Amino acid sequence: MKTRGLLTILILILLVGGASGYKTAVGGKLEINGKPAPDGIKVEARVDDKTIAESTTKQGAYMLSIENAQDFMYKKVGIYVNNNKASETIVSTKKFMEKNIQVNTVETTTSSTTTTTSYTTTTTERETGVVGMMVAFSVSNMATILGLLILLLIFVSIVREHMEKKDAG
Repeated sequence: MKTRGLLTILILILLVGGASGYKTAVGGKLEINGKPAPDGIKVEARVDDKTIAESTTKQGAYMLSIENAQDFMYKKVGIYVNNNKASETIVSTKKFMEKNIQVNTVETTTSSTTTTTSYTTTTTERETGVVGMMVAFSVSNMATILGLLILLLIFVSIVREHMEKKDAG
């Protein structure tokens, strides 16, 4: 009985200490001038000019994982492609927000060989798909669920033992 009680307290401490903050992700296709973005294009999520997530493109897509998203709940998040604002979204309770971005660049040259690049973007947003479900059940969430299941089993065992003693006495 004492061992189970100590084990229960230890698991509670581990669960509280290991509970991670709310996570969300923003991702989707990234096209530049009508073509899938090449690998290695820098994509960032910023709130108030502070970078909160960053990644690079791979196979024409990007994925930004925002840790501790509860700190940015319902705030505008700018999505930047190569340090140019391409889109924005609002952090909500969704585990995954699909945001497909199309960037069109226009280059103009003057006699002094100054190049100006302007970005125009089109974005589409879709509900959570398979990728969002994978984010929702990440390893840390599964560990928390497993810990709670173990805690529930220990609790049931303690109650059952208590009921057996009560019936015997």
